[in-house]
Amino acid sequence: NIICIELTNNEIYSNNINNLNIKSSPNDLAYIMYTSGSTGEPKGVMIPNYSVIRLVKNTNFISFNKNDRILQTGSIVFDACTFEIWGALLNGLELFLLKKIDLLNPIFFEKYILENKITTLFLTTGLFNKYCEYNSKMFNGLKYLLTGGEAVSKKHIKLAKINNPNLNLVHVYGPTENTTFSTYYNIKDANNEIIPIGYPIANST
Repeated sequence: NIICIELTNNEIYSNNINNLNIKSSPNDLAYIMYTSGSTGEPKGVMIPNYSVIRLVKNTNFISFNKNDRILQTGSIVFDACTFEIWGALLNGLELFLLKKIDLLNPIFFEKYILENKITTLFLTTGLFNKYCEYNSKMFNGLKYLLTGGEAVSKKHIKLAKINNPNLNLVHVYGPTENTTFSTYYNIKDANNEIIPIGYPIANST
């Protein structure tokens, strides 16, 4: 369905045009996300505003630039979407949305990130591995590729680094309780025996 709003209609602007009087603090709740974690029992994780800010503003694991384009690959019920959505909105970037069926189609996905000049991407470790096996050169147009969610595969990391020499490949780790990412490791040498979870992201203790 297409909803057409006629913005030349003066009646739209005839009501109160003052800003809403909303008072919000860094400690106010941004969202609640339910996770089963390792317990198998759903539990609500309460995330305050300041935790979201700490993830995507003045950070050290990624640099956002005004022309960057982020593709949301995380489901709205998966905390990676916090990085994707607010990373775009709070830094004035473009956010691209993709249907799940298209995300899981490697032919469509490769074409999509190329045609839309996507610069920043997060992929779960499993999906990253699958795409590396399909065509590890598909990430060549990206500036940043973040991956995490389980132990990384050295074989797939090496494929991505060899075939995309200018790519910033970052291993990220963090439970939902810590707001998406807690640590990061910028993978420069794919020959390391072990790829660690790395160092705390900025504004974290």
